[in-house]
Amino acid sequence: MLVHFLSQILSQFKFHLSFYLSPWQYAVIMNEQIASLRKNIESIYSQQTQPSQNPNPSPITEEEQQKIQDVIALLDCGQLRVCEKINSEWKTQEWVKKAILLYFKIQKISLLEAGDFNFLDKIPIKN
Repeated sequence: MLVHFLSQILSQFKFHLSFYLSPWQYAVIMNEQIASLRKNIESIYSQQTQPSQNPNPSPITEEEQQKIQDVIALLDCGQLRVCEKINSEWKTQEWVKKAILLYFKIQKISLLEAGDFNFLDKIPIKN
């Protein structure tokens, strides 16, 4: 969803030169989108990991999977970090760690190749 939203903005910028998004506007939009993703990830994670509240969690829906993949995409492109240095102190964003754990849950094991080596993994090789 977020990746789709950003690609729409970028495509509008690319094809309509009159469209301009200031860095401040971009930061506001990103903060709103990230806050929404955080809320969704926290909810998905609690549904999947709280056996006392939900002994048989339902499968993760396509929409929820897309939200998890959006967080991973933001991590891959450097827009989001698991840890940030704030006032000379490292702070961990727990919700991002939860998104990574959920990502492992939704990914299927696949055969990957690296040169002469073949191996099984859930995370594709990054170039």
